[in-house]
This record gives sequence, C-alpha cells and structure tokens, in this order.
Amino acid sequence: MVRKKLRIVLYGFVLFAQAIALSQNNYYPGDPLELTKLEQQFLGQALMSYSNDIRPLLRHWPATGFEINTYAIAQYYYNDNAPNLENTSELWVGRGSTFFSSIHFSLNHRYLYLSIEPYFQAVENRPFTYYHVNYDPESSKLYVRKFHVLNDGPGRGEEPFNELRLRESQFFLHWKGVGAGLSNTGMWWGPGIHTSLNMTTNTSGLPRIEFGTLSEQRMGDFGLVARYVFSRLAENQTKPYYTAVFGSMTYYSNPVVTLGASRTFLSGGNYVRKDIRWQDAVLLPLQAFRKEKLYDEKTGENPSDQTDQTLSLFLSFIFPESGLKLFLEYGWNDHRWDWYDLRAHPDHSGASVIGFRKYGLFYKPELYLGFEYANLMKSPYYPHRATPDWYGRRVFDYGIYDGRRFGAHSGSDSDDMLLYVGYMDDKQSLSLGFNYERHGKIYSVLLLDVAEGGRFPEDKLELRLNYWRDISLGRMYIYYEYEFTENLGSPVQGVSPRVENPERKANVFGVGIQSQLFSRKL
Repeated sequence: MVRKKLRIVLYGFVLFAQAIALSQNNYYPGDPLELTKLEQQFLGQALMSYSNDIRPLLRHWPATGFEINTYAIAQYYYNDNAPNLENTSELWVGRGSTFFSSIHFSLNHRYLYLSIEPYFQAVENRPFTYYHVNYDPESSKLYVRKFHVLNDGPGRGEEPFNELRLRESQFFLHWKGVGAGLSNTGMWWGPGIHTSLNMTTNTSGLPRIEFGTLSEQRMGDFGLVARYVFSRLAENQTKPYYTAVFGSMTYYSNPVVTLGASRTFLSGGNYVRKDIRWQDAVLLPLQAFRKEKLYDEKTGENPSDQTDQTLSLFLSFIFPESGLKLFLEYGWNDHRWDWYDLRAHPDHSGASVIGFRKYGLFYKPELYLGFEYANLMKSPYYPHRATPDWYGRRVFDYGIYDGRRFGAHSGSDSDDMLLYVGYMDDKQSLSLGFNYERHGKIYSVLLLDVAEGGRFPEDKLELRLNYWRDISLGRMYIYYEYEFTENLGSPVQGVSPRVENPERKANVFGVGIQSQLFSRKL
C-alpha cells in the first residue's frame, strides 16, 4: 500500500516539475546541507560579506515591488534497519521505504516576508530491534527514556504512516531586517556543520513567536544578530514552554571573528511539581545566572529547580584568503551558586564542540576538508557532586520535539566525531565522511553497581557518501550511509566482551531532486 502511494506521488511530482535550475532561497536556511557551498562562495574573497553561524537569516529584500519564488523537492530513501539519519528536520527515514515531497512558496517585500511549504511523506516504518539502556544506574527498577529518544529509537513509532503538514513556513513584518513574526523553520545556532549544543535541525522546526534581527545588521566593520523566541512544545508529551535568546557579534577583518551565545529554558508542562504561567515563562532569559540570587530563604525553594536552563558560547575565526574556519563552542546546562562556584568548577556540567573547515585544500579550490568533535560526557565531578546530564530532565521528556532532540543528536553522556573530505565545483559536489559516536560513556560504568560484569558504552561507526549535481531539472542528490553499532544497551560483559555482544549493521540509500518552478519580480 505504501509503495503504491509512493509511485503515485512520485509520478505526480515528475509531471509537475518543469524546473530549469536550483532554487535560490530568499533566506539562508538552518539546514547545514548547503553550508559548505555557501562558505566556499564567500571564502577566498578578500573580505567576507556575512556570518552564517546563526540561521535562518534573510538574504535580501527588494527595494520595490514583490519577489515570488516557488520550488519543489522530491526524495526517496530506503533503510534496511533502524532509523539513524541526523539533522533531517521533518524527514523521518524509518526502516523500509520513505518518500518525501514538498512545494515551497515565498513572497518577499521590503517590509514583509512570507513563506509556506506543505510537505507529504509516506513512511513504511517497519519494526526493528532497539536495545538502549532503559533504567537508572542507581535503581534498576526506575525506567528512563534518556537513551530511547536517540535517533535510532522508536521516536515516530513502529507502524507505517503518511503525513501532510507544513514546514519552513514563516510570516514576518520587518524594517530593514529588524522585525517580528511567526515561524516553524528549522534553526541552527553555532559554527558546527554536524552538531551544536542548543539548537540544530535534528528534528522538525519549533513553531514559535520570534522577534529581533532577521538579517545581520551591519555597523561599519561589525555585524550583529540578536533574536528572541517563545514556543509551547505540543509535540513533546510533557508540553513545556520553550524560551530562548541568542545572537552573535562579528568583526569583519582578517581574520573574521564571531562571538556568539544562546540561553534557553524549558519550563512548565504536565510533569513539573509547580507549573509556571506563560507570562513568567517568557521572561526567563532575564533570570539571574547565579542560584544565590534566586533562592528564597523563607520557603527554601529555588525557581531554577523547576526549569532546565542551558547556556552556550561559541567563537569562530575565518581566514578568508586561505579558506580556513576554526571554531569552538562551550556550554553549561546548570546554574552556578555564585562566582566562586564558577571559578572553582568552570567545567561542571560543561559540554563542547570543536572543529575546522578548510577550503582550497592542497591549493585546489575544489577540495575541502573538515573535522568536528562534540563532547557531552557526564561531568568528571559526578561522584561527588550532583551533575545533570545534557537533555537529561525527565520532566521535560529529555529535550525532544516530534520524536527527536532539537539539540545535539548524540544525546546525553556522549561524544561524537566527524571527519570528512570533499570535492565541489560550480556544477557538482562529492563528499566522503567518517563518523564515530558513543552513548552512555559514564552510565556504562555506573551500571556496574547494579549488575555484575564489565560494561562498555555503545559505539557507532558510520561511513557516508554524499553527491549532488546540477542538471536540467534542477539539483539532483544521491546519498549512501553504512552504519555499524556495537555494545547496544551497554550489555553485561564477562571475561570476553565479544561474546554475545549485541551489534547492528544498517544501510541507507537516498536519491532526490530540488527544482525551481516559478520565480518572478512584480
């Protein structure tokens, strides 16, 4: 039945797509898929003209009249095992066949920006076996979903489904790129291309109220991005409020230096002991950073205990002429009691992302190389001090939305490394990547207290191949990924850790095309 619907939708799209070239968005999307192409275009120039660490951003608006743009996307994937792809926004590639198609419409005016993108996906989503740790190390009877909400878990169930919804849709009123509106576009905050601590496109875009700088505001050699968002996460079973402020300041010199930050709060919802009014939730980013300022001596209550706060800072250096970008992101998911606490344990509850991207490798403009490493391992102070995991609060369902986390896809108590190399010219691109990821690095050790035998963290190795080429119909994509995962569920292991050690192999193959349908200025 699903395959029949896939054929019907695919046939309908082929008849409709009369496209001539790849669509050019009026905004830089949060999705990092096209980020290497954008950076290659700007790097190599004597002076970069924009910063792309916080997205989406409006690219431009017409001085007069309207700009209308419409493009279509069609994708097909086949996956022979558990779901696993990361940073795919609304796309869910379960076991079996998945077909995704959408039509994007945008209207651009100097005081208004509107986009709407209805999409349809038919997902076979066949059952699969998952092993993730499902109990707390301190009590084998306490069930937790902390690792079940990873990308290879049953985040969208284990039955076929068809879905018709909206994505990448937004309505903003603005003056010279400063304004407010409603949006559910995917967001990305940070210089990484594979992961970030507070916000990625690992799941569907959050429906939200948003205001601030919709495009970078230039002041001489400086560029500013600053925004505020507020949302109620209906696609999270606890239905909490989500509040965030984020932004960056860029100094355009040689090198180009960007300093950015984001502070987010989850609050309220169905599971917290004391709910919060939405009027108070919207003001949470103004809350003091130190717990001593929040503690009520009369009641002994601390409002920060009823919220999940994360704070992330990032720094990037871009050397335009050499085509090199270096970056670092560091964040904390817990308040500090006072300044002494911060000085004594600055890495308590800390997590980090480091990496680089180099374009023009070996003096060949088409070659590039990248490296990225994220460390969200449980703090080293955990034996002596209460240490919260990143995305670890049960009362907020472990920081998920629509079945997956909107932060780093590797999740709690993990690390994640990506090394990739590629070739890219004006008409095509080919990249090869190797990914190594571990889950439950400290949890696997703590589980020794409730079970005999040694334990090792889950480890995953991936090899991925990504190719795109501009053709007469638009831009064609081909994708392949091989995954090998072992120690699933951190199983009890005796003398030989290789005996009956749960492991999994998976292959994902995908093809797609993005085509421009209509573009006109009125």
